[in-house]
Amino acid sequence: MPQPPSGDPGRGHGDDDPTDAPYEFRPPLPPEDRIWRHPSEVAATEARTSDPSDRSAPTGASRQSSPTGRNTLALVTASALIGATLSIGVIAALGGFESSTRVVERQVAVQPVTSLAGDGTRAIAQRTAASVAAVQVRIGEGRRDGTAIVYRSDGHLLTTAALVADAETVHVRLPGHSALPASVVGTDAAYDLAVLHVDAEALEPAVLGSADGIGVGLDALVIGHATAGATSTSVDWAMVSAVDRRLSTPDGTVLHGMMLLDELAVDSDGSPLVDATGAVIGITSSIPAADDGAVHSVAAPIDALAHAADQILEYGHVKHVWLGIEGVDLDADDASIMGLDGGAAVRRVVEDGPAAGAGIVAGDVVIAVDGKRVTSMSQLIAALRGREPGDTVDLEVWRGDETVEASAALAERPG
Repeated sequence: MPQPPSGDPGRGHGDDDPTDAPYEFRPPLPPEDRIWRHPSEVAATEARTSDPSDRSAPTGASRQSSPTGRNTLALVTASALIGATLSIGVIAALGGFESSTRVVERQVAVQPVTSLAGDGTRAIAQRTAASVAAVQVRIGEGRRDGTAIVYRSDGHLLTTAALVADAETVHVRLPGHSALPASVVGTDAAYDLAVLHVDAEALEPAVLGSADGIGVGLDALVIGHATAGATSTSVDWAMVSAVDRRLSTPDGTVLHGMMLLDELAVDSDGSPLVDATGAVIGITSSIPAADDGAVHSVAAPIDALAHAADQILEYGHVKHVWLGIEGVDLDADDASIMGLDGGAAVRRVVEDGPAAGAGIVAGDVVIAVDGKRVTSMSQLIAALRGREPGDTVDLEVWRGDETVEASAALAERPG
């Protein structure tokens, strides 16, 4: 097929009339009839419309109804439809094409929103309420009350491990349902996570956001059940006062990557921490610290909890990955001397472990995982969560006065 002559626009105007001469030259369409413009045309148009002496510039309603405005509106509308489609969530069909039963495994927000509008608090609570359940736990003559969020439409919910520890019976009350008995599918103390199941279908899963990138000072909402046996939700403002924190509990459990919150009025065990869209970014609990006994309001990041919940549902337990090192936070004075803003200082490397195989030695300081900076041992542990045994991670290590690259194949933590 012969090539168009140099400079010939060919059939670039969208006119597909087969009777046209194949290489007939035609001048470009007027700018108002195209959805694109050359920069020189845009500048010229703006100059005309901003020049008060130019009486040909459109004004008022005529400017709003221009073809360019309609084209822009069409593009914005199309973008909005695409965005709405992407935010539907992750849906798994049970039984392939032979069954009409569909299980919504989780709904995922496209991106987290990091500020709240005061006028939207009621709307946020209303959007979230259908996915928030009251939990009542019986232990002998005693009782504990808390909250859970709907994780999957087939009756799976998430709450804290501490809430259901040693439970004899667990009951869940969902909006529009009477109290339902719940079974504990699995728990994991290191994540402070429990997965529950109730015999109910077509539930509304909570929309999950992400705690990745959440910073100190974020305003959020905690939506839960502050009163024992309450059928309506309570809403409380919360501010993130610290991130990526390590917390030791009185029973010896160590929690990593936690968000610390200011004092809450809501009885927060199992309550969702939500952003301005109503997307869940964490699950909250009130935990006494091992060192001083003070009760801290904290939230576990939803990213780690969702990963752990999926493993509980698939394997019956969480497969904790293992690097094979013991370490501490890099001392602030040492970090200053090294010119670092922190790191995970390696004290001991387990023989034949993943770190040893990668060439890591005692005295090294891990400062990044897969290109993401880590400034503490807790951040290193949190950064490895979400990986599976057998995954390879790229580590950046400070050794002596230089940076060393290492790759380690993670293993499952020994029992």
